[in-house]
Amino acid sequence: MKDKKRILLVSGKCSDLFDCEYKVNGEVLKEYGGYALEFEGLCGGDYIFFEVDLDTGKIVNWKPISHEDVIKTFEAEEDEYDEDNEDLHYTDENGKSASMTANEVNESIQKMLNSIKIDNEK
Repeated sequence: MKDKKRILLVSGKCSDLFDCEYKVNGEVLKEYGGYALEFEGLCGGDYIFFEVDLDTGKIVNWKPISHEDVIKTFEAEEDEYDEDNEDLHYTDENGKSASMTANEVNESIQKMLNSIKIDNEK
């Protein structure tokens, strides 16, 4: 694999099931749940989309963002996320109302990420 640039494209449609925390020195300053926050080159609206350079572990074309801009992004998109009600509601493929807890969503995402295998032999 020498001399080949290895990129992992990550994309997903999250509708209103996006959760984000902004931490500074381990302290959560902002929390958000709803549609994806508008971070250029990372996510926005219903979508999360970015490329990871697998050799450096960095997000491709990610530009540093100031503390003030992160706070502004959270404040511009804050919704009425109720931390006491962690059920996330959605409509399943049959049009029926369904829900998952935030922990179930996180477990599902972790299982998906764990199932991704990268063949370094090619």
